[in-house]
Amino acid sequence: MPRKKTFYEVIGVDPKAEVAAIKKAYLKKARVLHPDNNRNLSKVDSDKRSREMQELNIAWGTISDETKRKQYDQSLIVPEEPIKQGFTYQDISEEFTAHGESIRNKGPGVATKEEMEIKGIAKLMRPVPLSILFIVVITILIGGLVISGNSETNNPENEYIPPTEQSEPFKCIDIVPVFEDVPCQGRHDAKVWDVIETNGTCGRGLEKLYAPHVSEMYCVFYSENFSQ
Repeated sequence: MPRKKTFYEVIGVDPKAEVAAIKKAYLKKARVLHPDNNRNLSKVDSDKRSREMQELNIAWGTISDETKRKQYDQSLIVPEEPIKQGFTYQDISEEFTAHGESIRNKGPGVATKEEMEIKGIAKLMRPVPLSILFIVVITILIGGLVISGNSETNNPENEYIPPTEQSEPFKCIDIVPVFEDVPCQGRHDAKVWDVIETNGTCGRGLEKLYAPHVSEMYCVFYSENFSQ
């Protein structure tokens, strides 16, 4: 496909020519292409001259305007591609691939550290059947559940352990059917580890409970068999 002519080539002037010289070249070519001078031409030649006249007018309309000419000159500037300082591995790879050859067959490649680690893991895992791997995972999960269950049951009633030197609660209480103090050695609904003000905060692991018969706030740990 032929390259499209620039406006300067259509008029027939140098891109650095002054406006006066461009105008002179335009008028000279316009007189040749004007329909009055082409009455005896065939239809094909006449249509060709008409198209050339339209192109000439468009070119002159742009080049004769200073602002439009600057914009047009900018559009003609094609950025040059940076010169490569040498061939890279990718360049060589693309060159060989373009000719239907593979560079992988030319010699042993050098694997990166990450590739070697991945290949090593793959070799270790390859002999292990999927069923055995599944059994190992299930065994680990069951063992974890058993250990966590033992940690909870080893402490009777999942008892609260105070962070201070206090080893015994202040009191033990029954909440249902009657809110009352009871011996800690017998049945009780909760152990009271602290007494606080109404807007106070209980320590970690304790819950606030309002004691209506004494109008105080208890920090309690509920027994396992308690149910409201």
